[in-house]
Amino acid sequence: MTRSLEDLADPREPASRAPGARSAEVREVAAGGRLTLALAGGGTLDALAAVPGYDAPRAGDRVVVLTDEEGASWVVGVLPRPASLIDELLDEDDEPVQVRDRRGRLLFEYDPATDRAVLHAPDGDLELSVPDGALRMSARDGVTLETDGHLALRGGRGAVLEAAKAQGPAARVALQPGELTLVASVLTAAADRAELLATRVGVKAHQLDSHVDRVRTVAKVLDVRAGRIVERAKDVYREVERLSQTRAGRLRLVAKATAQLVGENTLLKARDRMKVKGERIHLA
Repeated sequence: MTRSLEDLADPREPASRAPGARSAEVREVAAGGRLTLALAGGGTLDALAAVPGYDAPRAGDRVVVLTDEEGASWVVGVLPRPASLIDELLDEDDEPVQVRDRRGRLLFEYDPATDRAVLHAPDGDLELSVPDGALRMSARDGVTLETDGHLALRGGRGAVLEAAKAQGPAARVALQPGELTLVASVLTAAADRAELLATRVGVKAHQLDSHVDRVRTVAKVLDVRAGRIVERAKDVYREVERLSQTRAGRLRLVAKATAQLVGENTLLKARDRMKVKGERIHLA
């Protein structure tokens, strides 16, 4: 079944069938170029665009609609949108524009020379509220938030700070309720004093390098497990109040100069053989 353009432009309300031209506002854009219009005098009707170049109609457009004697309606003209107060001010001249309230306080200013616009709130607070949607801010040259007071960022489900380019590593700070995640190829922290309080701390790394002038460790139990331990120092002092024990498959002590073993009672015991070698051996 083939429908004509007149069938697609069939008006919705009998009051809209009167022949003639009138102004209207586009309420809805449907598939096939069909427009739902709200007439200036009341009522709605459907029409088709018949304006060359009017290929992307939008809701809110002000148009001229023509209804013929058979009741078919056509959009034959597009009216310019009414200029806002800011548009009228900017069109006056190239001088800086200022908008003030009744008490003379500055609310808005625009300088055409620098192409800079500033919104002022003389007293009280300034709030942007989007209760049923999202708020997005975008700027080519950056966004700066500055205050002499407290700056708070709160996200009920989380917050993300990310610095990344089209190519290359990215740095990311992710916050979720009870969790903080830092991701970066290089992480640098500098402070005069740093303190970490945690019930449990885990560190996993391929290589760990530390350069410290002095280290003091206090622990109830110190458990070190490694495939090999290499220690180099000028002097080593260990003090144990009770027992110091070393269990090894083989034990070797090498001293370039003097080796001393001093104890109130000393016991050297071998299960098989014991050898004592020296150019001179004194037993007293």
